[in-house]
Amino acid sequence: MIYGYSERGIFNSIVYYLDGNEDLIGKFLKDALNIGEFSNITHSFTFLIEQSFSDFGDCDLIIIAEQISDKEKTVIFIEGKRGKSFSLENEYKKFFSKFSTSNLFIQLYFKYLLSKGNDEELIDKALEGRINKHNRKIGKNKVVLEARNKYIKDANQYYYVAIIPKEKDDAKKITQYFKKLALMTGVKNIQCASWQDIEKFFGSISNPNNDVIENFKYNKGQIYKE
Repeated sequence: MIYGYSERGIFNSIVYYLDGNEDLIGKFLKDALNIGEFSNITHSFTFLIEQSFSDFGDCDLIIIAEQISDKEKTVIFIEGKRGKSFSLENEYKKFFSKFSTSNLFIQLYFKYLLSKGNDEELIDKALEGRINKHNRKIGKNKVVLEARNKYIKDANQYYYVAIIPKEKDDAKKITQYFKKLALMTGVKNIQCASWQDIEKFFGSISNPNNDVIENFKYNKGQIYKE
């Protein structure tokens, strides 16, 4: 058994388990993240963990689903937030009171800029005066460039997913907050999932004592309020 600390440990256990059980990936996307119709019969999958994209920031987890028949590609950016006191409302308020590029809304927004596929992107006017560097650049690091060019660029569709402690109407709230912030205007594929639903998903499969569940137990009280 491999244990990892906090949400990073949970993310790692998810990837390691799904990589060894590819028949569950499509079901995980649909049941836990509410995304699409995918399976290991029709798609190949690639995982990127904590990949850096220079000025566009790191990403907790990226899942790339490529259709085997026509190579159509879907990129799913996933950012996770944990903690007993976390809420979308508090994260929204922090945007104005304690601004940071580690803010969930900023992290997903930067992935939206990244998905445009350009070497440089200007930030939205809503962020002017809050971020010193208004132009976000991909840089020249070869690993970063390969990750962007090979896996992210020119996908057929993109999803932007937040995984947070469960709260009522979270999927509706996150869209409303993005609208209030005037960020990612018109983007439809913004999703919100909960750590509790992910734990429930992995607890419902044929091997309920799997690595993911064991890591949730190991981090009991760290990920969400019990």
